Amino acid sequence: RVTANNASMVYGAGALPTLTYSVTGNGAFSFTSAPTLSTTAQITSPVLAGGYSITASGGVFSGSNYFIKYIPGTLTVTKAPLTVTGTVASNKQYNGNYVATLTTGTLVGVLAGDVANVSLTQSGTFASKDAANGIAITATDSLSGAASGNYSLTQPTGLSANITAKPVTLTAPVLSKVYDGTVNYTATAGNLTSLSTQLGVAGDTVTAVTLAYTNKDAGSSNRQVDLSAPTISGAGATNYVVTPASNSTSTITKKPLTQSGLTVAASKQYDGDAVATVIGTAVLQAAGAPGSGTTADGKPYTGDTVSLTGTTVGTYNSPNVLSAATVAFSGLILDGLQAGNYSLTAHSPANATITTRAISVTANNQTRNYGGTNPTTGAVTLSAGTLATGEALSTASVTSAAVSTSAVGSTSALTPSSQTFTTGLAANYAITYVPGTLTINGAAITLTANNQNKTYGSVLSLVGSTAYSLTGALGAGESITGLTLTAAGGTAALDDAGTYAITPSAVAGAGGFSASNYIITYTPGTLTVDKKTLTVTATRAYNG
Repeated sequence: RVTANNASMVYGAGALPTLTYSVTGNGAFSFTSAPTLSTTAQITSPVLAGGYSITASGGVFSGSNYFIKYIPGTLTVTKAPLTVTGTVASNKQYNGNYVATLTTGTLVGVLAGDVANVSLTQSGTFASKDAANGIAITATDSLSGAASGNYSLTQPTGLSANITAKPVTLTAPVLSKVYDGTVNYTATAGNLTSLSTQLGVAGDTVTAVTLAYTNKDAGSSNRQVDLSAPTISGAGATNYVVTPASNSTSTITKKPLTQSGLTVAASKQYDGDAVATVIGTAVLQAAGAPGSGTTADGKPYTGDTVSLTGTTVGTYNSPNVLSAATVAFSGLILDGLQAGNYSLTAHSPANATITTRAISVTANNQTRNYGGTNPTTGAVTLSAGTLATGEALSTASVTSAAVSTSAVGSTSALTPSSQTFTTGLAANYAITYVPGTLTINGAAITLTANNQNKTYGSVLSLVGSTAYSLTGALGAGESITGLTLTAAGGTAALDDAGTYAITPSAVAGAGGFSASNYIITYTPGTLTVDKKTLTVTATRAYNG
């Protein structure tokens, strides 16, 4: 068995290596003609995975009792080593990462024919991301190009550069606080987040800072806030050169002050207005030290001159009895040198009611005719008490026990209720109703004798319902059963032709009819007696 021995060469070495073989088998033998070795690799063959084949052939043994078996070998082309010379590491400004910039490096060892097909890309990593001088850099250069696979790269060493602190301007955020008598301000998480954004480096945060107003007094969008002593996470103190900057558009809002000491009577009598009589004097709470307490405790601060001035006014929520329940206080304002730093919270309202105003109203007397209906409304007269200014009575409902057939001249109580007002509300008054009087007057009716005619020589009777007519209404169920009619003449057979007055009188009726319940007008009629027509017939005796 003849085996071609494996071999290797460095890419671009300039010559193929000497190829050898080895022989194995039983017995003593020798070659009369040595095997020939060959390979598919060339002097310029590139690095190839799996290598290139080495084959043996053509060997002849001295005896004829042997059969030669050839075993191929492999020629491996290894990468040619390259080095980098002339690398320069650049200083950089702190940016929170480890990336280093390497430039000007030149490859050493590239074959002349590969220069156009091998390129160097330089990169590196700082040993620390924080600002310092002479920080070691580990090169991470890489090769590219069509022939780059034939080379191995030895990274340059001994590199270092500086990371300088990043200059940054931290501008105080626009703030707002309630007046507390000091210039102090406690930074919030939101303030710190805003400032951290200004650093411009992900992961770095401002963990603490001093923020202070330059003026403690209240003002809107015109107060300056200064920034100092920022604390930055990690090695932030060395990684940044901080320039503090102020803002001049911050705000201090007025602190609300509370007052006490006012009350009103539990109630007042209705008087048409919502004014309440105030009892007591309003006072502010006792002052506390600047910065103490809370901005919602309603207290002024010691050292500030602030007081209440004005005239206290109490006003019901409604001037009316049914809806009045509370009294609000107004009219006071803050005064003093520091009054502009405070606002005044309205005094707590007081519970109070309005009671009804007592009056008496008397129904005005009324009349109605016999047989009519009773009135249901009527005017009244204020008979006791007074109305609130500007208010006036209207009508009231009235009732009476009189019936339609109540006798003329009789009277009954006319009782008022449900008073209405031209201006004002009845619910605001406790009303005592005083009855008036309803008087029954006679009902007016007219009985007229009907005109009649007859002819001389006849007799006329004036009796009967058709002999007269009634104008006006009778009481319910009543009727006229008779009326006396008299004439000065004309009713007898031999009364002369002409006109005669028919005079009615003495009416009589049924169904409860009484002439005393009526104002009766009797109206005469006229009886006309017409002349009787005579016929004259002439006759004579025959006389030849």
